[in-house]
This record gives sequence, structure tokens and C-alpha cells, in this order.
Amino acid sequence: MKVSRYAVLALATAVALGFAVSPVMAQSTSPQSAQDTSKDAMKSNSDAMKSNSDAMKSNSDAMKSNSDAMKSNADEMKSANDSMKSDTNKSSSHHKKHKKSSEPASSSTSGH
Repeated sequence: MKVSRYAVLALATAVALGFAVSPVMAQSTSPQSAQDTSKDAMKSNSDAMKSNSDAMKSNSDAMKSNSDAMKSNADEMKSANDSMKSDTNKSSSHHKKHKKSSEPASSSTSGH
């Protein structure tokens, strides 16, 4: 599973922010408040991971629809190529029908 660099950056930022805020809150407030802050940081980190997962899923869906579009485009090109082949076959058979008649030259030109 490929993860975009933006997703990794967002996750790393959320984790770093959570660890950076937690000690500051612990120094200025009671231990209970520090626990709450830690829980909030973990919750926000979890939410970030969930939204990241949703983003990856939508990205996967977009890639799938893009793949389908490319497949239909390839089919269109193939059918266009087939029609071009049939056109060239028609024109070559068309030329074969118009061969000169094999009459002798003496019968077609009258003597003076």
C-alpha cells in the first residue's frame, strides 16, 4: 500500500504536536488535566489517521476510475484502428475490380 508523502507529513505533524503540547500542559496544570490533554492528543491523532485512510480510499477510487477510462479509451482506439483496416481492405479490392479488359490491342483500334 503506497502512502502519499502529504499523509505521512500530516501524521508526523500530529504526533509531534501531541508530544510537544503534552509536557507543557503537564507543567502548568494538574496531573488530571495532563491526562485529559494526552487523551485529546491521542484522539486527534486517531482522527487524523482515519481521515488519512479516507483520503487514501478516495485516491484509490479515483485511480480505479482513471484506469477504467484508460481502458475504454484503448477500446475506442482499437475499434478506430479496426475501421481503418477495413477501409484499406475495401479500397484495395476496389482497385482490383477496375482492371483493364484483356482485349487485344488490334481489335480495339480500327485500321485506316
